[in-house]
Amino acid sequence: MDFQIGHKIKELRTFFNISQSELSKGICTQALISQIESGETLPSAEILYHISTRLGTDMNFFFTITETPSQDYARLVLEDLDNAVRHTKYEEVLSIVKVEKKNPLFQQHPQLQQTLLWREAICTFHLHLDLDKALMLIDQALDLRETTNKNLSVEEMKILNSKAILLSQSKQTKEANRIIDRLLEDIKTSPLLKNPRIAINICYNGSKISVLQGKITEAIKRAEQGIKLCLKHEELYLLGELFYQNGQSLYLKSDENGTASIKLMEDALWIFDRTENKPFYDLVEEEINHISEKIKKAP
Repeated sequence: MDFQIGHKIKELRTFFNISQSELSKGICTQALISQIESGETLPSAEILYHISTRLGTDMNFFFTITETPSQDYARLVLEDLDNAVRHTKYEEVLSIVKVEKKNPLFQQHPQLQQTLLWREAICTFHLHLDLDKALMLIDQALDLRETTNKNLSVEEMKILNSKAILLSQSKQTKEANRIIDRLLEDIKTSPLLKNPRIAINICYNGSKISVLQGKITEAIKRAEQGIKLCLKHEELYLLGELFYQNGQSLYLKSDENGTASIKLMEDALWIFDRTENKPFYDLVEEEINHISEKIKKAP
């Protein structure tokens, strides 16, 4: 075991401003946390599991461990769920969720239950258009959180991002925007966020929600933040959508002649062409033609 575990626990706990008493609640004594952090003792595997969960991460954050067969199975299931959602295979997702809900491995771990409920919520909305049930499932997933009110796990960030999207669909844009505001603050500093796609997705959805609220300046700012993240991390993920979102927002705000807006949309068009994303390519091309026609007819 890595004798730097205590130091890493203290570093993460201090970052989130969580006291030793808050971290230890329901897990062990505050004194044991103190001993672990000072290097006097090492936590048992069970205690380390609960500490890492409360801090919003997993045990791999503190040291590299060899996956057990059960961990490997859970990881493969989560990858299958992610892949199926990404390709909008919602019936397949619900089939996996139905099976794994009965699996003792998933029943024993709140984090795994959380993911199943989250995925079920997304499919419920897309397949059955049942917004109320989808929001209920999202809230059930969030109720399983084992972090404190001072920090979020990466999974909880993803779930809250989905909740903001669902709330915006139900016209609850004020609450949706409040969630996005918190997430945008957290992604600036979170030491757990290694995958830039999560932050990019939050920026994109946040920009769309701002437009629904009529906060166009905010929408532009969020889209630009997402574009900067894409360029910084050399990510094509959502870059075309963000260019389009930025161009559309700029046109809504004040770009009467459409020049700057069309330039941004042409950047989006270039990306969609090279990534062979025909539905978005056609959408953006139609919007560019629409703006161009309006410019021609303007006095």
